[in-house]
Amino acid sequence: MNHATALCLQACLDNELSATCSERMIQLIDRDSAARALCGSLMQMKELLASHRAELRIGHSREDYWARIEPAILAAQRAEHFGTGNQSLPGSSR
Repeated sequence: MNHATALCLQACLDNELSATCSERMIQLIDRDSAARALCGSLMQMKELLASHRAELRIGHSREDYWARIEPAILAAQRAEHFGTGNQSLPGSSR
């Protein structure tokens, strides 16, 4: 099995293909032992990753998190704007 076919098989398992392409991959799995073996390995890997996925938690509320980021973004925008020689803030009439 070539690399492109293996990628198509993976895309099929991830429901990323059209119905027509998915049907072709299912037919390939039915008749090709290498495709069947790869399909089994990919399904096992998918299950393994899903069962060991760490839950991501942020120690702050969304508002606190944004309150920390927004000033840094604004400061970077001001620095970039003033670095061009323009002495007025974006959006101001000055």
